[in-house]
Amino acid sequence: MPPYYNEMSSAAKELAEHRSVHLRCQLRCNPRLLPEQIDALVAKFHNILTEYYKSRILGPPGDR
Repeated sequence: MPPYYNEMSSAAKELAEHRSVHLRCQLRCNPRLLPEQIDALVAKFHNILTEYYKSRILGPPGDR
């Protein structure tokens, strides 16, 4: 997990985890993807969500 994951509220963490689980279920339907590829895509997606949270919700480090 990215270090800023710990800074997220429980609701934001829950949303990121829920979206990641939903994406994992969708990707499993694609027979061309290996389980390792699915894990990597879900991890990248989760990181994007947490980065978005950090930049949009928390704001720049100087604003905290």
